[in-house]
Amino acid sequence: MAQQIRLEGLPKVLKNLNKEIEKIKGGTLKGLIRSAILIRRDMEATPPLIPRDTGNLRASFYTISRKPVSGQVRSASFKKDEGGKLAQGHAAGIQKAEAELSKFGQDVPAIALGFTAYYAFKVHEDMMAHFKHPGSGPKFLEAAIKRNEKKILDIIKSEARIRR
Repeated sequence: MAQQIRLEGLPKVLKNLNKEIEKIKGGTLKGLIRSAILIRRDMEATPPLIPRDTGNLRASFYTISRKPVSGQVRSASFKKDEGGKLAQGHAAGIQKAEAELSKFGQDVPAIALGFTAYYAFKVHEDMMAHFKHPGSGPKFLEAAIKRNEKKILDIIKSEARIRR
């Protein structure tokens, strides 16, 4: 029987962050990308950390933009028996994110970031899970965004262009 999982907290955090980002005139893609890098690094360094039993969840992280950016990686290396399944899911997840980004106007800088591992959602939301790696825990993405909201906004502001 399929288990149903509810996403709690993250939509509200993202809604609040997006509301503040929209206030920044001329926000640039560079600021969004630098913010995504900050979030990724924070999830690796500050608890709750990304759980890492096999490393596949961490490998499934992606950041993409509608406009090509040099060094943007769209593939991932997965370990163990599930590698093929995870690679297919990764490609499909990125295609889905690209489709979502295409809904924004051409003038709007936009990125998508997240995890493509089929179990990422469950691991992120499972408040009762016990993780092997010290410091790992649920809500790792949500916590990193909440913790860094001011830094994210400052990065985007610092990269904003004044349009005349």
